[in-house]
Amino acid sequence: MNATQTLEIYKILNQHFKNEEDASKIVQDIQQIIDNKFDEKKDILATKDDIMRIENKLNDQLKWLMATIMAVGGLIIAVIKLT
Repeated sequence: MNATQTLEIYKILNQHFKNEEDASKIVQDIQQIIDNKFDEKKDILATKDDIMRIENKLNDQLKWLMATIMAVGGLIIAVIKLT
């Protein structure tokens, strides 16, 4: 949660509680819950680096696949010409 969101939540809660301490405590608790939830999920979320690595691997595999298809096609043409 960013600072702007934290401030907005604090303002809303402060209106209802009329007590800065209670509003501040609730905002801290909400931030802690969000941080804990993110920490639980961060291991299964893909980062931009993870996605880039996957894209690079796929590009490499695609290059090898195309080269293999061309080589097999060349072999087939060579066999047809020999017969």
